[in-house]
This record gives sequence, structure tokens and C-alpha cells, in this order.
Amino acid sequence: STSPLAAMLCEQLRTILEPTMKGRLQGYYRTGKRISMRRVIPFIASNYRRDKIWLRRTKPSKREYQIIVAIDNSRSMSECGVGPMALQTLCTVCQAMAQLEVGEYAVMAFGSAEPQVLLPLGAGQPHAAMFGYEQAAPLLTEFTFEEESVESHNQSFADMMRLSSSMFDERGG
Repeated sequence: STSPLAAMLCEQLRTILEPTMKGRLQGYYRTGKRISMRRVIPFIASNYRRDKIWLRRTKPSKREYQIIVAIDNSRSMSECGVGPMALQTLCTVCQAMAQLEVGEYAVMAFGSAEPQVLLPLGAGQPHAAMFGYEQAAPLLTEFTFEEESVESHNQSFADMMRLSSSMFDERGG
């Protein structure tokens, strides 16, 4: 039910999150990474004078971002009746990021005594390529919207931000 929304969000994110990694080999240069086989025969036929036969990675075409999605798992979310909407939004955002291939993304829950990392950052994780029911089901069961601690409203967001910062530092972001 979130697929059409995820597709629309993906298109909007495509304009915001510009490609950062150079993916394709282009151009004809005197030095480079790979030889263009189209230019080899003219190079030999020109008695080795037309030496612009190399390709380089010039234009960014892939995205390499690190994104953390954090959701409040405290009792106030269920009291306000926004818990189901937050879970639907989580699925929509994760599907859109998977479609766009943004790079690495993580999901966190805060609102209890300690913030929880439900889906960690990491290269080569299966959730980076696709986000479907198999990836969503374990996440959605972790959100009960019943968490509460003495300092949850004062301290939990700050703890989540500290944990996020340390996660980015560990991953080199």
C-alpha cells in the first residue's frame, strides 16, 4: 500500500540527493582507466598519433549517502494516535531510499531509557538494495509505542543524536 507513495517520494528525493560517486567511464583522453576499443584501430592506423584512446570516470552517477531515520517509540505516540502513521511513513521512506539507491541507511527508535538501533548502517547489507515485507516486518514489530522512562522527554532525543553521531563517526561519515 506504500508503493505509489514511495515512488513519488523517490522522484522527489532524486532531485534533492544529487549523485556523488562517479560511476560511468566517459570521454577520450591521453591517459585514463580503461582503453576504448572503438579508438584502438584508428590509433594504430594513424601511426600511433591519435592517442586519445582512454576512458575516465568523469560524471557522478551514483549516490553514496548515509541516512538515519529515527522514530519516537514513546507512549505519547500512541496517545496521540500517530503510531500507525509513523510506521507507514517509515516503510514509505525506506522503500523510496532503496529504490533510489541512496547508499546506507539505518533505522533507530528513541523514547525509552536508551535509543535502539533497529537497522544498522553498513555497506553490503541486503536492505540497501531493496526494502520489502521481509525487511519491514521485523522493524515494525519493534515499535510498540509503549516505551517510557523518567527522563524520556528530556533526554531521549539527545541520547539518540549522540548515538547517531557515533554511528556516523564509526562509518567514516
